Amino acid sequence: MKKQYAGRLNKCGIFIKYALLIGNCVLALVGCIAMGICIYIAADKVYFVTVVIGTSLVTVATYLVLAGACVLVLSSLFGCFGSIYENRKLLFTYAVCLSVAFFLSVLGSSMAIVFRSWTSDQIRGYMRNTLQIKYGMNGTENELVTHSWDTAQEKWYCCAVEDQSWGIYRSSEWYPIQPGVPDATTNLVPESCCVKDQYGKYVQLTKCQTYRIGPPGLQSGNTNEALFYRGCFTAGLESLYVISGYIIGIGVAIAFLMICGILFSMWLFLTL
Repeated sequence: MKKQYAGRLNKCGIFIKYALLIGNCVLALVGCIAMGICIYIAADKVYFVTVVIGTSLVTVATYLVLAGACVLVLSSLFGCFGSIYENRKLLFTYAVCLSVAFFLSVLGSSMAIVFRSWTSDQIRGYMRNTLQIKYGMNGTENELVTHSWDTAQEKWYCCAVEDQSWGIYRSSEWYPIQPGVPDATTNLVPESCCVKDQYGKYVQLTKCQTYRIGPPGLQSGNTNEALFYRGCFTAGLESLYVISGYIIGIGVAIAFLMICGILFSMWLFLTL
């Protein structure tokens, strides 16, 4: 690549040039870290959330910030080469890419903030409805709901919607199709409501699903150590609040760094 405007920089310009070069190395590192965190969140934490809680805000926010981080890493290459070769076109491209990444990061952070103000009653009502009507039923949509709920209960260590609300399964479409003698040996909750040991094996699967002198057969009584007592509404919101906090923090941090990058690139652009 042909070097343009060589030898025209004064001491201030040279400082900006190398500051921008070092800064872009930092931006690339921050972008890679942000990408790793967002990919982990998207792959392991929120892929089932939309179906369970009825809003895709956290999922979309994660992908927007991930996209912003990817653009940030790409733009840092333009910034490095633009500062090394003192090339105005590359610097301008760099500033445009940073502006796009800034927009994506801010939008993603804003959606995560909106989720935190989402009405709890709306989420709770949606969770009850899908669990009672669609869980355990045949059909592509229903099977997706079932898989998402099972994943949520296993990852959040919870059962049903509210705390100690195992009875919702007995009022669902899932309960009548369970094998066994009704009110005697029929499963009262699915396997995903049951506690596993450190090796991934159920502690006491039969007791968890069919215990009738305590939970889940009764609202109170003898403790059932094989069963999750916590509801997924509380556990899920707590988990998602933490995740949305990470998304907001990453988005704001990236946006701040991009503003600095845009200012330095324009400064160097004007000195060439």
